[in-house]
Amino acid sequence: MKKMTQNQLQLVVLLLMVIIVVVAYSFGYSTFDKMAQKVMNDNKVLNTRVAELEQKAAQKGTYEKGIADSGAEIEEIYSKYGAGITPEKSIMMVSEMEQKAQMTVSNISFSPETGIYFSTKLKEDGTSAVSLYTSQLSLNFSTSYQGLKDGMDFINSYKERMNVESFNAVYNQETGQLDATMILNLYRIVRADSEYVVPDVSGVAIGTDNIFGTYTPPVDSNK
Repeated sequence: MKKMTQNQLQLVVLLLMVIIVVVAYSFGYSTFDKMAQKVMNDNKVLNTRVAELEQKAAQKGTYEKGIADSGAEIEEIYSKYGAGITPEKSIMMVSEMEQKAQMTVSNISFSPETGIYFSTKLKEDGTSAVSLYTSQLSLNFSTSYQGLKDGMDFINSYKERMNVESFNAVYNQETGQLDATMILNLYRIVRADSEYVVPDVSGVAIGTDNIFGTYTPPVDSNK
């Protein structure tokens, strides 16, 4: 076999070097290209996320205002419900209605309260953070047509929420008045800041010429 000359050896070595460089470049570029593509994809995801966060940050004030408004609405609704349903409290309410609506109430009766709503949010003791109860108050009374309208206005505008469950009235030819019966739904709310204040009924007379007849208010056992 003929030996290669010095020039031929140099050409072979040069060729091998070129091949090595080409292979190394191709392999390195391919790896770098894949890494660059991954970085570009990651950047797209990050840019999208950053845009979402920036948008939410820009709308933070709107969200906070919406939350505050919702909280105020809820508090306003809660404020419509009293903290207790008791005979003495009902006495004071009916007495006030009797005066403002020119009514003569001949009978009043109370019913036990029942729970109608319990929030899923719980307090530390495991009970509902907000509970709503209702009780019915039955009235027998006589009044004029105008007095009846005034009575309905009184119920609708009363500081604590109540509504008419049922109502019946007939015209009394002897008195010229309406003889009526009405059932009212009363409500009470139990929440962290609700506190029942026992009303003072000392100014309401007890006798046969007023709505309560011989009714005796319950005695507070704590006194």
